[in-house]
Amino acid sequence: MRVIGLMSGTSHDAVDMATVRSLDTGDKPAAFDTGPGNALIVAAVELCTGGAEHFDRAGVRAARGGIDTDLLETLVAETYYRAAAPKSTGKELFNRTYSERVLDGRSASPTILSPL
Repeated sequence: MRVIGLMSGTSHDAVDMATVRSLDTGDKPAAFDTGPGNALIVAAVELCTGGAEHFDRAGVRAARGGIDTDLLETLVAETYYRAAAPKSTGKELFNRTYSERVLDGRSASPTILSPL
């Protein structure tokens, strides 16, 4: 199967949405939210800066850190990613409480930004 996709973030809910369409004949396009988008990055930057900043300008902070593989495994284990499309999500799942849970006990260092 060959697919094309278009992804864009929304400023309203900080969730990315992808529209995916198979290039094979007869397949209908499907649109669905792919995940938390910037919501987790915002929470991590706020944690790293004590709330002084709300985004990682040009990815500078993330570029200074390595990859926290334990955090990455936690994020990938989220059941939303395995749900069949069409599916929708937003801050009802990927919110501040979710961010605090997955970032719990991790140091406020750039390393937590890379997997996000």
